[in-house]
Amino acid sequence: MPVAQSSPCLGATVVNENQYPREVLWQAMIEFIINDLERPRSGSGI
Repeated sequence: MPVAQSSPCLGATVVNENQYPREVLWQAMIEFIINDLERPRSGSGI
C-alpha cells in the first residue's frame, strides 16, 4: 500500500510534486526495516 494513501499526514510530509520515486523509496525502506526486524538473529551479539 502506498505511503501517501495509508497515512495522509506522512504522505503529505514525504510526497512532493515528483511523487513516484520518493514514495517508492520510503515504501522500500519501511519494508526493509520490517523484514530486518522480523529476521531471526544469531547469538553473536553483533
